[in-house]
Amino acid sequence: MNHNNEAQRLRFDATFTNLLNQHAVLAYWQGFDSNHFDSGLFPNGFNIHQGAAFYQAAETGYNVQSSAIGSGLQVNSLYGQPNLWQISRAVRFGATFTF
Repeated sequence: MNHNNEAQRLRFDATFTNLLNQHAVLAYWQGFDSNHFDSGLFPNGFNIHQGAAFYQAAETGYNVQSSAIGSGLQVNSLYGQPNLWQISRAVRFGATFTF
C-alpha cells in the first residue's frame, strides 16, 4: 500500500458455500418404527436368553422390513425419505488492512 512503510498490507478474501447452489440430500430418515404408536421392533415377550435358536436367528441374514410388517409393527411412513439437504448458496467477502 505505502512505499514508505512495507508493513502496511491490504488483503481481500472471499468464501463461497455451496457455490453451485445444489440441493443435494445429506441424510435420510433412519427411524424404522413409528413414534406415534406404542409398538416396538420386539414383541412384549422378547427375551434375549432364549438359547441357541435365538442366536441362530439373530446372526443369520433376514429382511427386517418384512418381519416387522408381518408382526404388526407400525412402520414410520418417513423411513428412507430425505431428511436433510445442503444449505443454500452463501458468499462472504472480506478485506483486511494491516498497518
